[in-house]
Amino acid sequence: MRLILKGSAASRSLIGLLAVMLLTFVVLGTSPGGNAPAAVVHMTSQNKFVPASVTIKAGQSVQWVNDDAATHTVTTDPSQVANEDDVQIPSGAKPFNSNSVGKGKSFEQKFDVPGTYEYACAPHEGNKMVGKVVVTR
Repeated sequence: MRLILKGSAASRSLIGLLAVMLLTFVVLGTSPGGNAPAAVVHMTSQNKFVPASVTIKAGQSVQWVNDDAATHTVTTDPSQVANEDDVQIPSGAKPFNSNSVGKGKSFEQKFDVPGTYEYACAPHEGNKMVGKVVVTR
C-alpha cells in the first residue's frame, strides 16, 4: 500500500507524531504521558466499594471513582475514622486520605510498600463502607 502525503512539512510532522502516539497507546495500553491505574474501584450509592478488594503490584496505583451523588472519602488514616480497626497499613507505609470525593470525581493512590492496606470511607464507615488493597512484590 502506498500513502501519498500532500501538504506542508508541518502536516507530515503532525501525522508522524499522531502515529507515534497511537503506537504508544497500542503497545503500552495507556495514553501517552500517564500510566493507567492497575485497578479501578467504584464508590456506590449502596455505600460500598466495588470491588471490595483488589490486588496490585508494588509501584502501581488504584483509582477510586465516585458513582454516587453523595460525597465519599478513601482513607487509611486512623485519625480520620471512628474505629481505628477499620484501617490498616503495612509497616513502612504512610497513611493516605483522599479528602472529599464528589460525584463523578476520582482519587488515585500509588502503592510502593508491599502488604495489605485496609481503608474506609469516613462518612459511611458506620455502614461498613470499607475495602482492601493487597500489594505484592
